[in-house]
Amino acid sequence: MGYKSKDKQKAYSKKYYQELSPERKQQRLERQREYYKKVKEAKLKYAKDYRTLHPDVKRKSMWKLKFGLNVKDYNKMFDKQQGCCAICGRHQSELKRCLAIDHNHSTGQIRGLLCSSCNPAIGSLGADSGIELLQKAIEYIKEYNKV
Repeated sequence: MGYKSKDKQKAYSKKYYQELSPERKQQRLERQREYYKKVKEAKLKYAKDYRTLHPDVKRKSMWKLKFGLNVKDYNKMFDKQQGCCAICGRHQSELKRCLAIDHNHSTGQIRGLLCSSCNPAIGSLGADSGIELLQKAIEYIKEYNKV
C-alpha cells in the first residue's frame, strides 16, 4: 500500500503501532535491536572513512557555530597572514594541522590564526585576562637568556 502523502503514512504507522499487542511490540523491538547490532560496525566504519576522506567538514561547521565564521572569512584571514602563524610566523605547509582560529574567550573577538603550539601557549598564560602574565613570562625568559 503506497501513500502519496508522508503525513498519511506517518498517521497510519502510528495507528498500526498503537494497535499492536505487547508481544508484537516486544518482537518488533527485538528485531530492531538485532538489525542495529548487525549494521552498527558497518555504519561506524562508514562514518570513520567519511571523516578520513573529508577532514574539513566538521571543522568548517564548527567555525560557523563557534565564531560565525565561514570558509571565505577564514581564507581572508589566512591570506592576510600569508598562510603563517600570527605569532611564530611558521607557514601552514610546515605544520601538521591547519592554523587555529585564536579568539578572546571572554569577548569572543577573533584575533587571528595561530599554529597548534602558539595557540595553547597564550591560552595557558591567560592572554584573555590581561597581558601581565605574558609580560612576566617574557621578562623571565630574558633574564635567563642573559647567561
